[in-house]
Amino acid sequence: MMCWKLMCGMWIVFGLTGCGNLLELAVELSENANSGSSTGSGTDSKAGPVEHIDADERRQAALLMPTLGPVQKEIRMFRADVRSAFESGEFDKLERMAEGLIAEGDEALFANGSWKIAQFYNGLSDRFSDSEDQFLTDLERHRRWRKEMPESTVAKIAYGDFLTQYAWFARGGGYANTVTNRGWRLFRTRLAEARDLLMPLMGEELKDPYWGMVMLWVALGQGWSETDYSKLINDLKRLAPTFWGYDLQRAYSLLPRWHGEKGDWVRYAAWAADRPDGLGDEVYARVVIRMVGFYGSVYRETSADWERTRSGLKILLEKYPKSLSLANSAARVAVVGDDREMAAELFKQIGEKYVEDCWINPEQFVHYRTWARTGKW
Repeated sequence: MMCWKLMCGMWIVFGLTGCGNLLELAVELSENANSGSSTGSGTDSKAGPVEHIDADERRQAALLMPTLGPVQKEIRMFRADVRSAFESGEFDKLERMAEGLIAEGDEALFANGSWKIAQFYNGLSDRFSDSEDQFLTDLERHRRWRKEMPESTVAKIAYGDFLTQYAWFARGGGYANTVTNRGWRLFRTRLAEARDLLMPLMGEELKDPYWGMVMLWVALGQGWSETDYSKLINDLKRLAPTFWGYDLQRAYSLLPRWHGEKGDWVRYAAWAADRPDGLGDEVYARVVIRMVGFYGSVYRETSADWERTRSGLKILLEKYPKSLSLANSAARVAVVGDDREMAAELFKQIGEKYVEDCWINPEQFVHYRTWARTGKW
């Protein structure tokens, strides 16, 4: 089963590392096609440096069992309750849940710092499968919700979120030149419908921060201008200054493969961290965790600041000590940051509690742990 939302957790959106999903797959394949990258085996191709995984490390990796920590278990149960209510047509219950979480604002957080209102909407999207039939079934559910509660902002945002997911589903997960004309048409039509539905909600009466996450996905798909993006981000920062999902998504959109130039996302991370009403170095670290997988070594290939990341990681680990995902993600980033002391301490705390979503594979976890313990690659 494949999921449509981010997050390592972020995770997409709101865990620190998200699950691999069709949306990200479509994004990555499109980016590769647009950048002209190739996996061909031309005679001039040369391999770059690779890390050596020895036989003992492979055995250790084979014995690792993915761990689901208490925080992630709580989040999964919460999302399961949301999805169950949605499938049962308990729209009154969903409205009460969402309104309560919106009213609590940044006080309604799970023990990894993720916003409960974000996990509420993510729960609505926890489909049994990603198929046309499943999307059509959910489409009917959203239409019933909106028909029963035509003035509901929650229902509108949920439907707009659904439309963005349905748009990427229509596009498919292939390279850009493999997308059919029908796929492109549905992609554009559904994103436009989501934008038309949600834009009128922006104003002084809007209290739901997840509106902004949907709009950022729309902006990415539609290729908004820098001016429009900047206005949206400034509006969102006024709406919810500490809603860090905005920063992860905006930084992602500033990768050179999207709407940015080299160094743009790093400068954005610093700007977001420097805001007096924001989260400081905590958000800088969250952005780096989100971006680390796009580079062989994010600190060698970009101007990202390890000391600032380290400061943010320490804040996160102190604030959210129960989060295994945070500890795993911090260990990975510490190794990339060449901070063996910090990495060794984190791996000591983690032990065998390997969180699958935070690593490329078990071999990476074991190999990084070996370096932290011995200093040898």
